[in-house]
Amino acid sequence: MSDVTDPAPAAELTIEELSARTGMTVRNIRAHQSRGLVPGPVVRGRTGYYGQAHVDRLQLIRDMQADGLNLAAIAKLVGSGGEEFAGFRQALAQPFESGGMEIIDGADLVGMLGGDVSPENVARAEKLGIVRPLGDGRYESSARIIRAATEVGRIGIDAD
Repeated sequence: MSDVTDPAPAAELTIEELSARTGMTVRNIRAHQSRGLVPGPVVRGRTGYYGQAHVDRLQLIRDMQADGLNLAAIAKLVGSGGEEFAGFRQALAQPFESGGMEIIDGADLVGMLGGDVSPENVARAEKLGIVRPLGDGRYESSARIIRAATEVGRIGIDAD
């Protein structure tokens, strides 16, 4: 027996069905489209149709907002491949030791966090579990997190 409350398959969703699928209002979906965060639909006749890529992008936006990013930061990430940020989020969510551990010094930490590292940013990285202080200006971090943080810094997202 099929679930009658399940909207159409993601390959052919109207904006109302996309709204129901993602839990985002039609108004917010249209606002995200006007900001360039979400591509427009495929239009046939007078109806726009959305697919799985739209569902995935809206979920990514919701996840980024839940992580505390504002729409300007999200626009910057989405414009430079926001899906890469999703990989960064997944790396942070994995156990700290996953992917091997590396010892880094203060200079490496500066590079990892984007070049301008304040004591507040180092404390924030420690609190978030990105690095563990070992003393003598050395830190321990997951190799996966180091690579992801370096990539986020490379695309222009600063440590703040």
